[in-house]
Amino acid sequence: MSTADEKLIRQLKLDLGRVNPSTVEEMLAEVGGIGSPDQLSLTQLREFARNFYTRFSGKMNLWDLSRLLSDEQQIGLLIRRRIIDAVILRNDVTGNLSWADFGNRIVPLTQMPSTDSRFSNAFADVVQHMENNDDWTVDYYLRSYLGLEVAKDDVFVEFLETLVHPCVRDTPKAQEYVALVNAQLVHSGFELVKSSELSGFPIWKVSRATLGSQLKNKLQLSEDLLAGKIETFIAALLGKHDSVDLARRQYPALRKELKNHPTISSSIPYYVEKARDYDDCVRRLPGPNDFSFDQELEDFIFDCWNPILDSLESLNLHESQEFEVLETLGQGGFGVVYKVRDRLVQKQFALKICSPYYDSDGARARAYREASVLLDLFHENIVRLFRVLELNGNPAILMEYVEGHTLQQLLQS
Repeated sequence: MSTADEKLIRQLKLDLGRVNPSTVEEMLAEVGGIGSPDQLSLTQLREFARNFYTRFSGKMNLWDLSRLLSDEQQIGLLIRRRIIDAVILRNDVTGNLSWADFGNRIVPLTQMPSTDSRFSNAFADVVQHMENNDDWTVDYYLRSYLGLEVAKDDVFVEFLETLVHPCVRDTPKAQEYVALVNAQLVHSGFELVKSSELSGFPIWKVSRATLGSQLKNKLQLSEDLLAGKIETFIAALLGKHDSVDLARRQYPALRKELKNHPTISSSIPYYVEKARDYDDCVRRLPGPNDFSFDQELEDFIFDCWNPILDSLESLNLHESQEFEVLETLGQGGFGVVYKVRDRLVQKQFALKICSPYYDSDGARARAYREASVLLDLFHENIVRLFRVLELNGNPAILMEYVEGHTLQQLLQS
């Protein structure tokens, strides 16, 4: 048994301690096992982990589960997560269908047992909680109840094809969702393509991505992977011990990639520029005694790396079919603001994109709160907000562009 499997068993034992023992016994019996997870075969272990974390996703150890399922899922867990995030952000998941009818096209809700003794099946559960009471969130329904992040590929494919089915939404809207999904799905080697028609309306199916589609996203994928390595490195510097071993192994290749990068090589922090291995790099980093508070050390690290991550995000934005980047207006710890031209309407806007490092629920909530406040404000001295969207998996806000001066320019004049 591999180290990853052993680690998963340890994590499962911790999580199982928070669940009713009789429930654990029932779930073990479902995969033909008794006793405890360490007595299961590898196949049984994977099936049990999938069932357990689908049912109790609040306890999901996403990193370990991602590695566990990587051999089974052709559409990976992180790609799924980005697609689900983008779909939720559009605030129109089910189109013309009810929540229950939409879910029933993906999994057989009418044949699944209810978790509530008042109802005969899962379909009635969804009606009660998503339509009558509205006490389930969309996030919970898609990720936890339907289990789309950890489901088998055929279930997730059914979700994608249902999203763009003509019974769910009209052709123009469906095409928007096709583009939204394919921007991420192509990284797994698949894409939604038109396969047939229904009464003149296109039917979209998931199939292997063409070479052209994969080449088109090659640059973006490369920059995304580099950003992911940087984020692991930052987490290690901030003392997140789960990231240290990986950062230590990746460091020589990461340093070489940064030094040879045509855009960001001149921005590399000095402690990476000088150090040939991870431990030497840490020794060159200012220690806690150089700062008054731990937060100041954290801010120092972010100030070193956020401009680099923002530059990588800018490279991906330049590949956007929707916007043309004209210039960078400003940047800070939370993100970067670009002056862009909408290619369709040929008008200029200000586009604020959250830093890739802040890809967390708290950061997303902060971005959406900012957008919600701006949507409710109308004044000649406040810039207008037009759209909230996602670009390369990061929250973005499209705003009115107003010519003017920075505070620094005003002070200098």
